[in-house]
Amino acid sequence: MARPGSLRPGPFSYALKPKELNTGLVRGVDQNSHRAATPSELLELAKDLGVAVIVEGVETEEQWWLLGLDADFAQGYFFARPAFLPPTLTSA
Repeated sequence: MARPGSLRPGPFSYALKPKELNTGLVRGVDQNSHRAATPSELLELAKDLGVAVIVEGVETEEQWWLLGLDADFAQGYFFARPAFLPPTLTSA
């Protein structure tokens, strides 16, 4: 556990590992302002502490506009569908 004096706030401070805002918190934020309040406050708190945040499960443009602008990273169907890596090519 980190000691309080060892945490240095600032943009992209990685004294703490990046934290994930999972899909359960992201789902429905574009349809209900009450559902958007919690993730928005968590993003603001993380920013104040200098902790990077990955927003997971971004599926619509509205979700991206509501949450993604305050996040450091984002992932979800809005950006790309999951895909397998192509098989490794072997030399003959």
